[in-house]
This record gives sequence, structure tokens and C-alpha cells, in this order.
Amino acid sequence: MIYRPPLMMDYSVAGVNTKLSTIAEICYTISSNFVVTETLRTPSSKLLQADTPTNTDTVEGKEIQKKKREREKEMVLQLVMAPNWCGCGVASANSTKISTNAFKMSSNRFNFSKPYPGRAYRVTAYYSLTTPPYELDALEPYMSKRTVEIHWGKHHNEHVERLNKHLKTSAFYGHTLEEMVKATYNNGSPLVEFNDSSSVWSHDFFWESMQPNGGSMPKGGVLDQIKKDFGTFTNFKDEFTFAALSIFGPGWVWLYLKKNERKLAVAPTQNAISPLVWGDIPIIGLDMWEHAYYLDYKDDRSAYVNNFLDHLVSWHSVMVRMMRAEAFVNLGEPKIPVA
Repeated sequence: MIYRPPLMMDYSVAGVNTKLSTIAEICYTISSNFVVTETLRTPSSKLLQADTPTNTDTVEGKEIQKKKREREKEMVLQLVMAPNWCGCGVASANSTKISTNAFKMSSNRFNFSKPYPGRAYRVTAYYSLTTPPYELDALEPYMSKRTVEIHWGKHHNEHVERLNKHLKTSAFYGHTLEEMVKATYNNGSPLVEFNDSSSVWSHDFFWESMQPNGGSMPKGGVLDQIKKDFGTFTNFKDEFTFAALSIFGPGWVWLYLKKNERKLAVAPTQNAISPLVWGDIPIIGLDMWEHAYYLDYKDDRSAYVNNFLDHLVSWHSVMVRMMRAEAFVNLGEPKIPVA
């Protein structure tokens, strides 16, 4: 089984507002950020062509306008992020280049909304279910294929679907997931979009926090930082486990970076809350909702947490996240060692 390192960035894409009248203009406008992976359902020669103005006061004009609207609804682009867009420096296990396989894991559905005056079109985005960066049975025997199928294919997907329903009438349409999570938390008085947007973000983060043949002990700067902030690696594991088992009901346990203090910390959270809402930077997230472990461990949450730390956690992802975090917090000394 080949492990594909996850793409360490938000998979959501904000809406792109631009004037588009031809397929060539679409490709030119988005070519630096996206690549087209699926053809449009309507022949390109008939798409977004510069239609002559019609008199909408006549029956014929109204019919033409109706057909335009119907044609616009059919125009759906499946896009994925182009490899050179993010610049996040995520490397594959054996290369300094980003693997193109990573981009197959994420797609965002784009459609064309009603045109602005002057036949301008707007490209907008909804969220899609992000595929884990490994096969669904790759985490066995510590997390069964059945658990991943239900957890990812049912629970995670339900959050995606509910979020997209909210976004149809939401002022947060077009925001990135991270922006939406922070804004809809609303200083502790969550808005209706919060639970699902935060759950989608946290689940994407959770799947990327694991890898086949993971666990054991980190190396290099990550281990140095853990020892600096927790004393020993064993102390970190004990604190992480204690926090996870202290959660009453549904929740998460996090290793995160306190931006202001420039140090790692562990915290349990209830329901869909993550360190994002405090303005801090998540590094590891473990789902402690019952559906995450019950099929495999019943009520033995301790075994679930221990196996996560010993066999599943992706220290590669942790290293990449620490490198990204370094850019946000290292405004001066001391540096966070991640090399």
C-alpha cells in the first residue's frame, strides 16, 4: 500500500467573480489556479456565446430568456486545484514535488449563476466530500474499513450536504471553510452554519492526521518541540490520552499551537469546536464522537486513543503543519524547530 501524503491546505475555494463570455476566457481566467477535468455538458460552441439582446417584453423574448436560464443551469465545471497554485511546499514521501495524486482527492463543484447585466457570468463554489489520502482499508487493523466507510461516507458526507444546503441562502457562501468556521462561531454564540462547516473542516483534518504504518515517535524538530513544551514524549502522550478520555459526550481532542505563546498544548473540545475558533493553529485532531470508534472498540476509548498514537498518527502531516504554522508565529525568537 502506497501512502499518499495529504495536501495540507483548505480544499474549499472561494467564489471567483469575473466577466466571462467564452470558454477561452474561462480557461484563461482560471488557468493559473485550476485545470478543467470534466467537459461541459453543453457543446462549447453554444456555451456563453455573446447572445444578441432580446426584447423580454415579447412572448418570444421571454421564451428565449427562459431557455438561457435553463442552459445556464446545465453548465457545470468539475475543477481541481492546479499543482502550482498553493505554494504550500507539501512534498511526497520520496520527492520534493507535490504528487498529482493528491489533487485527485479534492474537487469542488462550480456552476454558473444568473448572469449580471451585460452578459457577465459568475463562477461560484460549493463543497464536496474530500477523499481520505489512503484506501479505506489502509488503516486496518487499528481502524476498520467498515468504520471508515460509515464515518467518512455517511457522517462526514452528511455534514457536507447540510453545509451546502445552508450555503444556498447564506451570507457566507464563497468563504473558505476556515474563514466560515471562525466567523460563524460568533464569539461563542454559533450561527446556523457553524456545526456543519466546523465538522467538515475537522473531518478533513482528521483523515489527514492519520496514515498507514503511522504512529510511533516523531523525529527531528517536531520531537524537539514536543519535548520542549511537554518535557518528554511520554508526557505528551499521557496528556493527550487524559484529555481525550476526559470528554463527556461527543467531542475532539487536539494538539495545537498557541500562536501568542509559541508553544504546543493539548485541549479537549465539545461537539464541533476546534482551536480555530480561539485563533490558534491545530496540529493533530482526534475525533472522539462515538461513531469514530464504537464499531472497532465498543466502549474502550483508551484502546482507540492508544492505537491512534502508536499506529495511526501521521508525523509527516504534523511536520508539514508545523512548518506552515512557523510562518504565522515566528515573528521573532524563539524559532519553532521543525527541520
